[in-house]
Amino acid sequence: MTKRNLDWTIEKYNRFIKEGRGKGEGSEYKAWLTIQDMPSRGRVTRIYEAGRIYQFFTDNELRYFYSLIWEDSVIDVREHYPLLDLNMVLNLDEESLYMKYKNDGENAPYILTTTFLITVKNTDGSVTYYARSVKSSLELDKKNIIDRYEILRRYWEAKKIDWGIVTQKDISVARAKNISWVLPSLEINNEDTFKENERDYICDLLIQRLNKSSNVIRTVTTDFDVDMNFDSGTGLLFFKYLIATKQVLIDMDKKIDINQPISKTILNGNKGGVIDGEAVSS
Repeated sequence: MTKRNLDWTIEKYNRFIKEGRGKGEGSEYKAWLTIQDMPSRGRVTRIYEAGRIYQFFTDNELRYFYSLIWEDSVIDVREHYPLLDLNMVLNLDEESLYMKYKNDGENAPYILTTTFLITVKNTDGSVTYYARSVKSSLELDKKNIIDRYEILRRYWEAKKIDWGIVTQKDISVARAKNISWVLPSLEINNEDTFKENERDYICDLLIQRLNKSSNVIRTVTTDFDVDMNFDSGTGLLFFKYLIATKQVLIDMDKKIDINQPISKTILNGNKGGVIDGEAVSS
Protein backbone atom coordinates (compact mmCIF):
# COMPACT_ATOMS: atom_id res chain seq x y z
CA MET A 1 0.00 0.00 0.00
CA THR A 2 1.33 3.44 -0.96
CA LYS A 3 2.12 5.63 2.02
CA ARG A 4 0.14 8.86 2.06
CA ASN A 5 2.02 12.12 2.24
CA LEU A 6 0.30 14.05 5.03
CA ASP A 7 2.80 16.92 5.13
CA TRP A 8 1.31 20.34 4.44
CA THR A 9 3.22 22.07 1.66
CA ILE A 10 2.70 24.93 -0.73
CA GLU A 11 2.36 22.37 -3.52
CA LYS A 12 -0.49 20.65 -1.70
CA TYR A 13 -2.16 23.98 -0.92
CA ASN A 14 -2.02 24.98 -4.59
CA ARG A 15 -3.44 21.59 -5.61
CA PHE A 16 -6.36 21.97 -3.19
CA ILE A 17 -7.12 25.42 -4.60
CA LYS A 18 -6.89 24.16 -8.18
CA GLU A 19 -9.25 21.30 -7.35
CA GLY A 20 -11.81 23.81 -6.12
CA ARG A 21 -11.87 22.54 -2.56
CA GLY A 22 -14.04 24.58 -0.24
CA LYS A 23 -15.99 25.94 -3.20
CA GLY A 24 -19.47 25.32 -4.50
CA GLU A 25 -22.78 24.48 -2.86
CA GLY A 26 -25.06 21.46 -2.76
CA SER A 27 -23.86 18.57 -4.89
CA GLU A 28 -21.12 20.80 -6.36
CA TYR A 29 -19.39 21.45 -3.05
CA LYS A 30 -15.94 19.98 -2.46
CA ALA A 31 -14.81 19.61 1.14
CA TRP A 32 -11.42 21.09 1.96
CA LEU A 33 -10.34 17.91 3.76
CA THR A 34 -11.01 14.29 2.84
CA ILE A 35 -10.31 11.04 4.62
CA GLN A 36 -7.17 10.58 2.50
CA ASP A 37 -5.79 13.91 3.71
CA MET A 38 -5.88 13.18 7.43
CA PRO A 39 -4.13 10.62 9.64
CA SER A 40 -6.50 7.99 10.95
CA ARG A 41 -7.52 8.61 14.57
CA GLY A 42 -10.42 6.18 14.68
CA ARG A 43 -13.39 5.27 12.56
CA VAL A 44 -13.92 7.39 9.45
CA THR A 45 -16.98 7.31 7.22
CA ARG A 46 -18.02 8.16 3.70
CA ILE A 47 -21.67 8.32 2.73
CA TYR A 48 -23.43 9.24 -0.48
CA GLU A 49 -26.20 11.74 0.07
CA ALA A 50 -27.83 14.54 -1.95
CA GLY A 51 -25.78 13.87 -5.05
CA ARG A 52 -22.27 13.71 -3.62
CA ILE A 53 -19.99 11.90 -1.17
CA TYR A 54 -19.70 13.31 2.34
CA GLN A 55 -16.68 12.51 4.49
CA PHE A 56 -16.52 12.37 8.28
CA PHE A 57 -13.59 11.85 10.61
CA THR A 58 -15.58 10.89 13.73
CA ASP A 59 -18.85 9.23 14.69
CA ASN A 60 -19.98 12.50 16.26
CA GLU A 61 -19.59 14.32 12.95
CA LEU A 62 -21.64 11.66 11.18
CA ARG A 63 -24.34 11.61 13.83
CA TYR A 64 -24.70 15.37 13.86
CA PHE A 65 -24.87 15.38 10.07
CA TYR A 66 -27.81 12.97 10.19
CA SER A 67 -29.61 15.18 12.69
CA LEU A 68 -29.09 18.14 10.37
CA ILE A 69 -30.34 16.63 7.13
CA TRP A 70 -33.42 15.26 8.91
CA GLU A 71 -34.69 18.80 9.34
CA ASP A 72 -36.74 20.10 6.42
CA SER A 73 -35.41 23.63 6.86
CA VAL A 74 -31.80 22.53 6.29
CA ILE A 75 -31.15 22.76 2.55
CA ASP A 76 -27.37 22.39 2.45
CA VAL A 77 -24.58 21.09 4.68
CA ARG A 78 -20.94 21.72 3.79
CA GLU A 79 -18.49 19.68 5.83
CA HIS A 80 -14.88 20.67 6.64
CA TYR A 81 -15.49 24.18 5.39
CA PRO A 82 -12.23 26.17 4.98
CA LEU A 83 -11.68 29.73 6.14
CA LEU A 84 -9.83 30.69 2.98
CA ASP A 85 -10.33 34.42 3.53
CA LEU A 86 -9.34 34.34 7.22
CA ASN A 87 -6.52 36.87 6.94
CA MET A 88 -8.66 39.23 4.90
CA VAL A 89 -11.58 39.06 7.33
CA LEU A 90 -9.60 39.43 10.55
CA ASN A 91 -6.51 41.31 9.33
CA LEU A 92 -4.27 38.95 11.26
CA ASP A 93 -0.79 40.15 12.11
CA GLU A 94 2.38 38.70 13.61
CA GLU A 95 0.95 38.86 17.12
CA SER A 96 -2.15 36.90 16.24
CA LEU A 97 -2.99 33.49 17.67
CA TYR A 98 -3.04 32.36 14.06
CA MET A 99 0.73 32.71 13.67
CA LYS A 100 1.43 29.66 15.80
CA TYR A 101 -0.26 27.52 13.16
CA LYS A 102 1.87 28.69 10.26
CA ASN A 103 4.36 26.20 8.91
CA ASP A 104 7.88 27.52 9.34
CA GLY A 105 9.77 27.74 6.07
CA GLU A 106 7.00 26.25 3.94
CA ASN A 107 5.20 29.45 2.90
CA ALA A 108 2.01 27.41 2.83
CA PRO A 109 -0.98 29.17 4.40
CA TYR A 110 -2.40 27.16 7.27
CA ILE A 111 -6.11 26.73 6.56
CA LEU A 112 -8.44 26.44 9.51
CA THR A 113 -11.72 24.65 8.90
CA THR A 114 -15.14 24.52 10.53
CA THR A 115 -16.79 21.11 10.70
CA PHE A 116 -20.07 22.25 9.16
CA LEU A 117 -21.46 25.28 7.38
CA ILE A 118 -25.22 24.85 7.38
CA THR A 119 -27.75 26.60 5.14
CA VAL A 120 -31.24 26.94 6.59
CA LYS A 121 -34.24 28.13 4.57
CA ASN A 122 -36.53 30.34 6.60
CA THR A 123 -40.32 30.39 6.34
CA ASP A 124 -40.18 33.66 4.37
CA GLY A 125 -37.90 32.09 1.77
CA SER A 126 -34.69 33.77 2.94
CA VAL A 127 -31.68 31.75 4.05
CA THR A 128 -29.60 31.85 7.22
CA TYR A 129 -26.15 30.33 7.67
CA TYR A 130 -24.89 28.58 10.79
CA ALA A 131 -21.35 27.36 11.47
CA ARG A 132 -20.78 24.48 13.86
CA SER A 133 -17.59 22.85 15.13
CA VAL A 134 -18.01 19.27 16.32
CA LYS A 135 -15.59 18.19 19.05
CA SER A 136 -15.45 15.77 21.93
CA SER A 137 -16.10 17.53 25.24
CA LEU A 138 -12.97 15.84 26.60
CA GLU A 139 -10.79 17.91 24.24
CA LEU A 140 -12.25 21.35 24.84
CA ASP A 141 -9.85 22.24 27.63
CA LYS A 142 -6.76 21.72 25.49
CA LYS A 143 -4.84 24.94 24.88
CA ASN A 144 -4.44 24.44 21.14
CA ILE A 145 -8.18 23.76 20.76
CA ILE A 146 -9.07 26.83 22.82
CA ASP A 147 -6.83 29.05 20.70
CA ARG A 148 -8.12 27.62 17.45
CA TYR A 149 -11.75 28.02 18.44
CA GLU A 150 -11.12 31.60 19.53
CA ILE A 151 -9.99 32.31 15.98
CA LEU A 152 -13.09 30.59 14.60
CA ARG A 153 -15.29 32.59 16.95
CA ARG A 154 -13.78 35.88 15.81
CA TYR A 155 -14.00 34.91 12.15
CA TRP A 156 -17.66 33.90 12.16
CA GLU A 157 -18.57 36.87 14.34
CA ALA A 158 -16.99 39.14 11.73
CA LYS A 159 -19.00 37.32 9.08
CA LYS A 160 -22.17 37.80 11.18
CA ILE A 161 -22.78 34.06 11.10
CA ASP A 162 -23.83 32.18 14.22
CA TRP A 163 -21.06 29.81 15.31
CA GLY A 164 -21.12 27.23 18.09
CA ILE A 165 -19.48 24.08 19.40
CA VAL A 166 -21.31 20.75 19.34
CA THR A 167 -20.14 17.87 21.53
CA GLN A 168 -21.38 14.31 21.98
CA LYS A 169 -23.59 15.63 24.79
CA ASP A 170 -25.64 17.58 22.24
CA ILE A 171 -26.19 14.66 19.86
CA SER A 172 -28.83 11.94 20.17
CA VAL A 173 -27.23 8.64 19.17
CA ALA A 174 -30.63 6.97 18.87
CA ARG A 175 -31.89 9.68 16.52
CA ALA A 176 -28.81 9.41 14.31
CA LYS A 177 -29.10 5.63 14.10
CA ASN A 178 -32.80 5.82 13.30
CA ILE A 179 -32.21 8.34 10.53
CA SER A 180 -29.40 6.27 9.03
CA TRP A 181 -31.73 3.24 9.12
CA VAL A 182 -34.61 4.87 7.24
CA LEU A 183 -32.84 7.18 4.77
CA PRO A 184 -31.73 4.48 2.30
CA SER A 185 -35.41 3.76 1.65
CA LEU A 186 -35.61 7.03 -0.29
CA GLU A 187 -33.94 5.16 -3.13
CA ILE A 188 -37.49 3.96 -3.88
CA ASN A 189 -37.93 7.35 -5.55
CA ASN A 190 -35.12 6.53 -7.99
CA GLU A 191 -36.13 2.99 -8.86
CA ASP A 192 -38.16 1.78 -11.82
CA THR A 193 -39.77 -0.98 -9.75
CA PHE A 194 -42.51 1.33 -8.48
CA LYS A 195 -43.96 4.21 -10.48
CA GLU A 196 -44.99 7.30 -8.55
CA ASN A 197 -48.70 6.44 -8.51
CA GLU A 198 -47.91 2.85 -7.45
CA ARG A 199 -45.63 4.10 -4.70
CA ASP A 200 -48.30 6.43 -3.35
CA TYR A 201 -50.91 3.68 -3.51
CA ILE A 202 -48.72 1.25 -1.58
CA CYS A 203 -47.96 3.91 1.03
CA ASP A 204 -51.66 4.60 1.53
CA LEU A 205 -52.46 0.90 1.91
CA LEU A 206 -49.67 0.38 4.43
CA ILE A 207 -50.71 3.43 6.45
CA GLN A 208 -54.25 2.03 6.64
CA ARG A 209 -52.91 -1.26 7.96
CA LEU A 210 -50.69 0.43 10.48
CA ASN A 211 -53.62 2.50 11.74
CA LYS A 212 -55.92 -0.49 12.15
CA SER A 213 -53.53 -3.11 13.50
CA SER A 214 -52.43 -3.77 17.08
CA ASN A 215 -49.72 -6.23 16.03
CA VAL A 216 -45.99 -5.67 16.11
CA ILE A 217 -44.55 -3.83 13.12
CA ARG A 218 -42.65 -6.87 11.82
CA THR A 219 -45.88 -8.90 11.65
CA VAL A 220 -47.77 -6.15 9.85
CA THR A 221 -45.09 -5.64 7.20
CA THR A 222 -44.60 -9.39 6.70
CA ASP A 223 -48.33 -10.00 6.27
CA PHE A 224 -48.42 -7.04 3.90
CA ASP A 225 -45.82 -8.72 1.68
CA VAL A 226 -47.83 -11.93 1.60
CA ASP A 227 -51.17 -10.28 0.88
CA MET A 228 -49.74 -8.02 -1.83
CA ASN A 229 -47.55 -10.79 -3.31
CA PHE A 230 -44.46 -8.66 -2.78
CA ASP A 231 -40.90 -9.86 -2.31
CA SER A 232 -40.00 -10.43 1.31
CA GLY A 233 -38.89 -7.19 2.94
CA THR A 234 -40.90 -4.85 0.70
CA GLY A 235 -43.36 -3.97 3.45
CA LEU A 236 -40.52 -3.12 5.85
CA LEU A 237 -38.86 -1.04 3.14
CA PHE A 238 -42.04 0.98 2.71
CA PHE A 239 -42.40 1.32 6.47
CA LYS A 240 -38.96 2.93 6.51
CA TYR A 241 -40.00 5.08 3.56
CA LEU A 242 -43.06 6.34 5.40
CA ILE A 243 -40.82 7.43 8.26
CA ALA A 244 -38.18 8.94 5.98
CA THR A 245 -40.82 10.97 4.10
CA LYS A 246 -42.50 11.85 7.41
CA GLN A 247 -45.85 10.41 6.42
CA VAL A 248 -46.01 8.82 9.87
CA LEU A 249 -44.72 10.27 13.10
CA ILE A 250 -42.41 8.51 15.50
CA ASP A 251 -40.18 9.58 18.34
CA MET A 252 -36.84 9.65 16.55
CA ASP A 253 -34.97 9.91 19.85
CA LYS A 254 -36.00 6.37 20.79
CA LYS A 255 -34.63 3.31 19.02
CA ILE A 256 -37.03 1.98 16.41
CA ASP A 257 -37.94 -1.57 17.37
CA ILE A 258 -39.98 -3.42 14.74
CA ASN A 259 -40.74 -6.11 17.31
CA GLN A 260 -42.73 -3.60 19.33
CA PRO A 261 -46.48 -3.06 18.87
CA ILE A 262 -47.37 -0.29 16.48
CA SER A 263 -49.01 1.72 19.25
CA LYS A 264 -45.65 1.97 21.06
CA THR A 265 -43.79 3.24 18.00
CA ILE A 266 -46.03 5.36 15.81
CA LEU A 267 -47.33 8.57 17.35
CA ASN A 268 -49.70 9.39 14.53
CA GLY A 269 -50.50 7.32 11.47
CA ASN A 270 -51.76 10.28 9.49
CA LYS A 271 -49.72 12.05 6.84
CA GLY A 272 -47.88 15.23 7.68
CA GLY A 273 -45.88 16.62 10.53
CA VAL A 274 -42.64 15.73 12.21
CA ILE A 275 -41.32 15.55 15.74
CA ASP A 276 -39.97 18.95 16.72
CA GLY A 277 -36.22 19.12 17.15
CA GLU A 278 -33.55 21.70 16.74
CA ALA A 279 -31.30 21.08 13.77
CA VAL A 280 -28.66 23.49 14.96
CA SER A 281 -27.40 23.17 18.51
CA SER A 282 -25.47 26.01 20.06
